[in-house]
Amino acid sequence: MPVNYVLVCARKYGKTLPDTLDELEQHSIFMPKDRGFGATCCFAGNGQEYQIVIQPRLVTNNGDAMLDALLQGLGIGILPNFVAQRLIESRELVVVLPEYEVIPPQKDIAYIISPPNYLMPPKARVFIDFLMKNVRKMVLPATS
Repeated sequence: MPVNYVLVCARKYGKTLPDTLDELEQHSIFMPKDRGFGATCCFAGNGQEYQIVIQPRLVTNNGDAMLDALLQGLGIGILPNFVAQRLIESRELVVVLPEYEVIPPQKDIAYIISPPNYLMPPKARVFIDFLMKNVRKMVLPATS
C-alpha cells in the first residue's frame, strides 16, 4: 500500500506555527534521511506544486528518534501518516499547514513479506488481515 507523509509538530510546540511554506525556514525542521528527502521539499496545494529549500535541523533514519524529538516540542517534522495518525487523533501532534500535502521524492510502498499461504500459521494470517485493515485506514484517504 502507498505510504503518505504529513508535516506535524507537538501540540506543546513553543513557537507560532507557520502560516505559509516560506515561513518553514524560521523553524527547526526534522526530515527522514531515507526515501530521498533532502534540502528541497515538495508540497502540493491550491492545485499547484511548490518546492521549498529547507535547512533541516535533524535528519534521521530512525522514526522513533524523530518522534521523540517532535513530542518534546523541539521542531516540525515529516512523518509517515501511519506513524502520525494515532498521535494526531489523540491531539499530541498537530498537522502543520494542513492545506498542503507533502510530496515525497520517491513514492513509498509498504509491504508485508510472508511465507506462502500453505506454510503460514493461521494466527499469522489473522494478524496480517488485522494489520492491513487497520493500517490501510490511516494511510489511504477515505473514499466517498
